[in-house]
Amino acid sequence: MPVNMDKLVAEITSQLEDDILSYGWMLQIAQLQNPESNDREFATAVVDSVIKLHNDGLIVVGETQLSNEMVLINPWQEENNALRARMISEITKYNGSVDQTFCFWIQLSEHFSR
Repeated sequence: MPVNMDKLVAEITSQLEDDILSYGWMLQIAQLQNPESNDREFATAVVDSVIKLHNDGLIVVGETQLSNEMVLINPWQEENNALRARMISEITKYNGSVDQTFCFWIQLSEHFSR
């Protein structure tokens, strides 16, 4: 059964109010909401949700770095299909390893500072 993307987007947005979220955390949300779905559907739903939030201007997407004891996001400049391709590439690059959980992060645009 396909993942309910509207429900996933709503939960991701809710959890972003006070934090940044990793790909792995969003994947867990998708799995908890839709236990009857499969791994491919979970990953696709997360990528689709991130694209929607990014296209709506609500989030930044990228890698993280530690600076002055704070975790900061270095946003990727890609948009739309190029951003989708980059996220999928990062997910695939770490296929099944622990690092896959942290292959990209998101943060609300309003909380992002350069």
